[in-house]
Amino acid sequence: MSDGSGRRFFRFVSNALLGTSVCLFAGSYEMLQWRLPHLGATGVVAWAGTTGDGRFARGTTVGVQLDTGGTVALHASGRDELFRKGQRIEVHYQGWTNALESARFLSASGEIERQYNGYVWLVPYLLFGLGLFAIWSAIRVYRRDSARSD
Repeated sequence: MSDGSGRRFFRFVSNALLGTSVCLFAGSYEMLQWRLPHLGATGVVAWAGTTGDGRFARGTTVGVQLDTGGTVALHASGRDELFRKGQRIEVHYQGWTNALESARFLSASGEIERQYNGYVWLVPYLLFGLGLFAIWSAIRVYRRDSARSD
């Protein structure tokens, strides 16, 4: 094995291991999300505000005054102006992280006016796709470099 082919093989193995580790991390992250408690509640929006500054807002924090008593602070993905103080809301969120999965905004008669869907569930799938892309590109580059050296 010449010096160039050894270097190519080492680069292939390192890129493939990087992609594999990203895929394994995404799988463990998804399994963690399955194990988190998923809670639901109904209440009234007590307050809402964005985190970050200006157009670079990273998320919205929503305070919900629950019908059962107490207040819960939920974290919504992105900047969202749907949450208005005093509006009746039905929420589904992750228990330990308080990440908002979905919210239904209710009218005075109890009908659904509009709905918000968070994208907390999307992160592990994007990471898994990134890992598969790294593995695919490692294989492709290794094959291309091997064909050029022959």
